[in-house]
Amino acid sequence: MVADLTASEHWETAINRAASRMFVLAAMAGGPGHGYELAQRVRSICDGACDPSAGVIYPAIRDLESEGLIACERKAVSGRERNVCTLTEKGEAALRIAAQAWARRLPAIQRVVQSVGAEAVGGSCCGPRLRPSVTTANERL
Repeated sequence: MVADLTASEHWETAINRAASRMFVLAAMAGGPGHGYELAQRVRSICDGACDPSAGVIYPAIRDLESEGLIACERKAVSGRERNVCTLTEKGEAALRIAAQAWARRLPAIQRVVQSVGAEAVGGSCCGPRLRPSVTTANERL
């Protein structure tokens, strides 16, 4: 099936998938944590623009653990059994590499966003949704 590149859902999904793992790794760089705690850290890292659901956090934790980027163990936290996860050395390296990759692309992304007159409206898991203005990209370039 061919992706519909005119559907905002396509772009939201692709961007969220790419950024969510980096945000979870960044949240874990703040120290060990469990799912709910990590979701709150991601919100903080993103200044509230991100509101990761359990459907994002827990699959990310499973994937990151299976890749050896985090290590999780069952611990009692506030009287409840939780999987508390810690960033591994490999995870620290992955976070640095991800941040460098995003840093190389952000200036170009910002230019494109500005060229089409897009503005942030609302939030999704890993960042604000963008609303294009009436002016076309060709008129601004």
